[in-house]
Amino acid sequence: MKNQVIRALATISFLVAMTIVTTGSAQAQSAIRVNIPFNFTVGNKTLPAGRYSVNRFAEYASDTVVLISSADGHTKLVCLTYAAHSLDPKGKVTLIFHRYGDQNFLYQVWSADGSTGRVFAKSRSEREINRRAREAARDVVRKEPAVETVSVTVDQ
Repeated sequence: MKNQVIRALATISFLVAMTIVTTGSAQAQSAIRVNIPFNFTVGNKTLPAGRYSVNRFAEYASDTVVLISSADGHTKLVCLTYAAHSLDPKGKVTLIFHRYGDQNFLYQVWSADGSTGRVFAKSRSEREINRRAREAARDVVRKEPAVETVSVTVDQ
């Protein structure tokens, strides 16, 4: 039952996102263009290192829908996000990744003012890495798995 509900929600989210992308009427804010020097995962899809643009759709659902596309146009990924706010502005457009060993997961995208951002939900594989690390650490010491935060800033 739980799996059916999750699948239904994922399908609905995907259909809403695809409708927004394919209608062509979405007014995207200026795209963030960034060169990401490592492979990374967003949602349940791993993307190769390279140049990407990240578009936020302000007109729909308060920026909750984000489009990530490769510079060559071969890769397009639509993600649902939630808002983040900071009292310590970053000053530049910044993408923040969680790194576990050699695996990188897109975690947040921060705007140029640096005080507002978008947070991506943890993917299934990132949650699995956390779960395995917690289980391995139970015998030693109860602690959270080691995660490194990697920031990529954008000069626009």
